[in-house]
Amino acid sequence: MSLLLAVTIGRLTWAGLGRAFHETVRTTSMIMLIIIFASIFSHVIALLGTPRALLGLVTGLKLAPWMVFALIFGVLILIAYALEDVQYLLPVYEHLRRRLETLGRLEWVREEFARLELKHGELARDPRHRYQRIRGWENLKPRSAAVLRELVAWREGEARRRNVPRGRVIRDDVLLELARRTPTTVAALRATRGFHPSEADRNGEAVLGVIRHGLALPEAEWPEVPRVRRIEPESAGQVDLLQAVLKARAEEEEIAPSLLASASDLQALVAAKPAQRENLELPILHGWRRQLAGELLLRVLEGTVLVSITPRTGKLRLTPQT
Repeated sequence: MSLLLAVTIGRLTWAGLGRAFHETVRTTSMIMLIIIFASIFSHVIALLGTPRALLGLVTGLKLAPWMVFALIFGVLILIAYALEDVQYLLPVYEHLRRRLETLGRLEWVREEFARLELKHGELARDPRHRYQRIRGWENLKPRSAAVLRELVAWREGEARRRNVPRGRVIRDDVLLELARRTPTTVAALRATRGFHPSEADRNGEAVLGVIRHGLALPEAEWPEVPRVRRIEPESAGQVDLLQAVLKARAEEEEIAPSLLASASDLQALVAAKPAQRENLELPILHGWRRQLAGELLLRVLEGTVLVSITPRTGKLRLTPQT
């Protein structure tokens, strides 16, 4: 009937008919997939004996009928609450994707995802590299950092074996303190602030063994601790200048400056020798960040771009030098 009316009114076109056919097939396919997978899921649940187990659990509680209905209603509310949280994810994704395509920044996102995958890849998931995620590890001496690395790797294995969060075994700050103080007795472990007495009873000797192993490692196996360089007054001024240029560039592109480079990145850029700057592993020197602002910052440091202030507006003015 709808098709007949559309033809009569003259609103039906081949393009519209194609879109309607496509949407109909898509919707029907989704419904059929839901039915098929629901049928498979119900058969699996029945084979596992889950309905019988749930029935036995509910009847074993000896609840009144109204309490059973209240329990079922509560479960349904929780499920609905969870669905309410995720129902907007796909529309938000589509909106953000269209926005990125309009701005020409979709490739930026893909590049960021690739960088994150590399950063959190197999090497980053290695238990012997997790120590670098503990805040303050870079302030340790290399030998203490080696002890921390062994302690973190041991905690990772222990947490997996017990199937508990890492912090339930030993907290990060406690591991840092153990690596710094390297206790040699269970009594010293108990005296460490934050080290739970029950953990000392359970794994005190194991922790001491890990500490001894870390201390016995040769210097060649110690982690390389990044050196904290003291910034000279001249270098501090250059960092401030780069931050001003970066902020101005970010405002032009309507992007947060922190997404382009951090203060530590700019400090490393200034501290490096001119011939070594290209070899720095800094995000600002790679990909879309370099195209957007990295190349400009390098030219400012090289003196090929003059930075001044426009008197009328108070904004930075960048003038290439020939």
